[in-house]
Amino acid sequence: MLKNPKFSIIIPTLNEEKYLPRLLKSIKSQDYKNYEIIVVDSHSTDMTESIARHYNARVLLSKKGNIARAKNTGIKAACGEIIAFIDADMVLANGLLHAVHLAFRDDTKLAAVEPSQKLNKEDTSKKNSLLFNLVTKLVWLNKEITFKTHFPAATGCVFCRRNLVAKAGLFNERLLVSEDREYYHRLSKYGTFRIISNYALVSFRRQEKEGLIKPALKYYKSDVSSFLLKSVKKGMKPER
Repeated sequence: MLKNPKFSIIIPTLNEEKYLPRLLKSIKSQDYKNYEIIVVDSHSTDMTESIARHYNARVLLSKKGNIARAKNTGIKAACGEIIAFIDADMVLANGLLHAVHLAFRDDTKLAAVEPSQKLNKEDTSKKNSLLFNLVTKLVWLNKEITFKTHFPAATGCVFCRRNLVAKAGLFNERLLVSEDREYYHRLSKYGTFRIISNYALVSFRRQEKEGLIKPALKYYKSDVSSFLLKSVKKGMKPER
């Protein structure tokens, strides 16, 4: 890998005017500056696109309701040696990009890196904060276990080595949810996955709105569908 590799940061969006500024500010505040920001927007009706342009992001358009296609649009436009897929409602801690660069530099077998996660309490009521903190820890325990297998549960904020992304191919656009689980399963065949201690803040805004059970069931069904049937069950709605 190059001494100062370029990051291509791909952010799929749909009406993210409330959350996108926080993520973009956290990227701009990084001490590692060799990156490009690619916002792939699914025809937002709010200020998402203008916010992205305000932060000098490159804005591309993609079909609404298909996050796999949005990510593929970003991959095709990316020119960096490290490709990052980051949800619009996440926030990067200071120094994260530099830490990711060092991880890839020091381990040539790495295919992907995911930062540790902490709950973003701005998106969670005090009533649910304790519960969601517990859920975050359980999710992280599951990640640590799966990262030792060929079914890594990488989500939300994942940095990938570009030459291995080229080998794994594109995201499966027939999958409307859990497209990342199926994709990282393929990517893991070409290298290892690692969790680093540097963190990103994760939002539980959807769980705050829908509760814990409904989203969990949706992803369980989609996982079964994507790995056993290779397509999402009929009638399942996309995440966005």
